Amino acid sequence: MNHESPENYSDTPPVDTPNPRAVEIGAESIRVIQEVVGRTADPELRQCLLAGYLEHGAAFAAYLRLDDTAPTAATVVTRFAEAYVSSWKLFDQLIDDTLEGLGWSQALQDFCAAQGIDPDYLTWNRDALAWRVRDIYDVVEVDGWQHAFYR
Repeated sequence: MNHESPENYSDTPPVDTPNPRAVEIGAESIRVIQEVVGRTADPELRQCLLAGYLEHGAAFAAYLRLDDTAPTAATVVTRFAEAYVSSWKLFDQLIDDTLEGLGWSQALQDFCAAQGIDPDYLTWNRDALAWRVRDIYDVVEVDGWQHAFYR
């Protein structure tokens, strides 16, 4: 997984990315950054990691928890910015935003209207959609928030 924003991936929904600092910072993200900084011998890299955390908060800590993230590289903050999608309090909100971004919610509404079908008769298979979302993004939960990153 290269964690870069896909250039030509038509199945990736556009997401209006909020400021990651708007997400609550809690004990878990503090613990993550303390562990990573504590394992880092290079003082410049330690400063880089702390600056990334101060700027991006819990989302940056979540990024550091990805298996293939190298927190020992000076480019870690830049790579975070390229990979970060957004954060959601609930995974269901991420699914809903993905449906909206792909245009599927509107397409279903249009289909129901055109066919005279009550929208309550058709529901999304949220388990299948969860698989789809996890196929598009790496999702890491930190401090009770779902943080998504491009694969």
